[in-house]
Amino acid sequence: MRVIGILAAFSAAAVIALSGCGGDSDSNNENSSSSSLVSSVSENEGSLSSMVSSASESESASSIESVSSASGSSVGDANLSGSLITEPSRGVVDDTALVRANAALNRDIFLGMDKANENLFYSSFSIFSALSMTYAGAANDTKSQFEQVMHYDANLSVHESFAALLKKSTYEYNTFNIANSLWPQESYPFKEDFIYTVYKGYDSETYVMDYINNYENARLMINDWVEEKTEDKIVDLIPEGALSVDTRLVLVNALYFKGTWEYSFDANDTDKQPFHLNDGSQKEADMMHMEADVLYYENSMFQAVELPYKENEFSMLIFLPKTIADMTALKTALFDTGSTETFRAQMQTANSVVISIPKFKIKWGTKSLKTLLINLGMADAFDPYLADFTGIWYREPGQNLYISDVLHQAFIEVNEEGAEAAAATAVIVSDLASDTGPEPITFNADHPFIFFIVDNKTGMTLFSGKVEAPVQ
Repeated sequence: MRVIGILAAFSAAAVIALSGCGGDSDSNNENSSSSSLVSSVSENEGSLSSMVSSASESESASSIESVSSASGSSVGDANLSGSLITEPSRGVVDDTALVRANAALNRDIFLGMDKANENLFYSSFSIFSALSMTYAGAANDTKSQFEQVMHYDANLSVHESFAALLKKSTYEYNTFNIANSLWPQESYPFKEDFIYTVYKGYDSETYVMDYINNYENARLMINDWVEEKTEDKIVDLIPEGALSVDTRLVLVNALYFKGTWEYSFDANDTDKQPFHLNDGSQKEADMMHMEADVLYYENSMFQAVELPYKENEFSMLIFLPKTIADMTALKTALFDTGSTETFRAQMQTANSVVISIPKFKIKWGTKSLKTLLINLGMADAFDPYLADFTGIWYREPGQNLYISDVLHQAFIEVNEEGAEAAAATAVIVSDLASDTGPEPITFNADHPFIFFIVDNKTGMTLFSGKVEAPVQ
């Protein structure tokens, strides 16, 4: 079906895998870590029905079991109960604090993953969501490192704030779907409150897997789920070899956005023009053109324009250095000394801005974020002996859970007919303003630029990217 006007769709997915290992460490003692993070379940509240058996007073008996005899069963809402993980010192529910924390993490990801002369596209919100779900089970030093890297406010109730954020995430004129899921190993001693917290705080679906006997089948099922949630834009998020017999839990976030520009480009105006690259060469690109009244900012270093989607539910912010040589200074302005919101607040409506941007397509991933997160300070979570996820499971002697990898994939395509994008993240856990003047302003993105997709309803930065060379 042909849709009138230009559409933009963006997809992303993130997956975190936790694995199990043998061995023990005094720093991961169950008695010293679980009570401060996980509140107990009342005896008169139902357990996870046929999924989770009641915990004994010694906190050693609770485990997830398959709803049916077949692996891959979905856990229904009626089978989930427990208590939301909260702490007295973290009682502030503030979804705007999540927006600030995501912006800080976004800065770290951009600077950590950016490479000279390479396109970049990812969703910090997808990564932020998947890691926040995992944070529900972290304890002691592992928990503290999560809080540092994730830039959480010291008094923030993270999971309740996420629940408040998701309640706001309903849209009338554009499509934005957020999907979260847990994929636990059947008959493994997961804590009821962890499963319930991810379900309640992140509206997560839960599917029981059997990694021990068929981890490859589990990988394919998770990938199929991601493809369905992202309209087939994120494919093969988890590559072969990423899961194993030691995998015990996979946490997944998937995003899909499809929106219609408030002001559309006319395909009849698109023409071939040179796009100037960093090395001084040129590449022919299909340049789209329009003239519109938009929010605009300019200084001696760069121009910035905001292109809204229908009814201003979302926006694309484009930051264009005035020369190719100004790209380094632009990154410093956006991520080291300033922020996108600082400059966005200075934007003013400019009349009849002549805008030219190239058609482009970026598929970014699947990328491992393990090294980046370790370098940022989340080292213990990936260490089979130092990781402390005793908020996730009733730890067994000689065993430990740790993150084996964090994988991310994102996709965007922008053209006259529309643009599509998606992102996904998986966590794998294993055992072990200017004066416009009388003349129209020209905004000609014929050289590398940085862009962001922002949810105007919540203020959340959803996607970030850099176009060094438009691929079509």
